[in-house]
Amino acid sequence: MPAPMGRPRTKDKDLPPGVRLKGGRYYWQPTSAAERAAKRARGEKVEISLGTDPVEMRKAWSRLNPIGDDAVEGTVGTLINRYLEDELDRLDPYTKQARLTKKTRDE
Repeated sequence: MPAPMGRPRTKDKDLPPGVRLKGGRYYWQPTSAAERAAKRARGEKVEISLGTDPVEMRKAWSRLNPIGDDAVEGTVGTLINRYLEDELDRLDPYTKQARLTKKTRDE
């Protein structure tokens, strides 16, 4: 059973998950209560400062929450990888030439 969702943000809706703006500075904390409790139990900081600049905040947030290049089965990433492997180099059955031009494949 999935964990219950928290309430939606009422302000700062453009911020990534787990990021808060306090006194002009951005802070990140794990979105999972269990993860926050585990950090506290280990004596680690729960909140991490990401700076005051929105661009730097997003760079720091992306380092804390990396998005893997490996597609998870059943996701859009899987479909994109399948298209790249199967469809881009496909030949027209009648002319035996590539269905897509080189420029289209590159784009």
